[in-house]
Amino acid sequence: MWRPALWPLPALRIGGRAYLAGDKNKGFERYFKEARRLLGYGEVVRREGPYRVALLEKEKEAPPLPPLWHTFKARLLDREFTFRHLPGVFSAGKVDPASLLLLEALKGEVGDLKGRSVLDLGAGYGALTLPLAHLGGEVTAVEDDWGSVLSLEESLRANGLRASVLHSDVDEALTEGARFDIIVTNPPFHVGGAVILDVAQAFVEAAAARLKPGGGFFSGG
Repeated sequence: MWRPALWPLPALRIGGRAYLAGDKNKGFERYFKEARRLLGYGEVVRREGPYRVALLEKEKEAPPLPPLWHTFKARLLDREFTFRHLPGVFSAGKVDPASLLLLEALKGEVGDLKGRSVLDLGAGYGALTLPLAHLGGEVTAVEDDWGSVLSLEESLRANGLRASVLHSDVDEALTEGARFDIIVTNPPFHVGGAVILDVAQAFVEAAAARLKPGGGFFSGG
């Protein structure tokens, strides 16, 4: 299996070398073992606390890369959506259960979204953005992972929907005075096997600053 972080490796010539660095608590060992299997040789050459540096050398031709774009369909709020995504994005291939639950809660709480401004914080490939745009919301989607941004734009095109998509660290790409009637988010709580609350906390703080008086904030998890 080619993990996206390893995609540059096929460009190596036979005998070419690459260095892989990372935290052993956040997936380094998995990536190192996969890279060594694909290229033929690898060893860890440096250790410092949880951090590792590995040297890899290409001894054999690696298998071809997988298709760049992947497609799946999901029925959300009584409509089937086509999602297009790049490998490695969160919840690739299926809609996250927390997003499904969040959408059902939104349907019961807010109903028609026509003319209402909606902010999707950490929008990913659009599991929330697309259905909310279909319901008539004027959706702004912010996402810091570039692969997810491209996936969201492609998914909107595939479904004939519109939303404002911004490459942004939390809400930094929004204008200073931007405020919204509804804010939704399904933030990440884990990186590898570790519980990480920093991103979720940043999303909550952004929502508090960006919500109009009387607006609604909905979070999955």
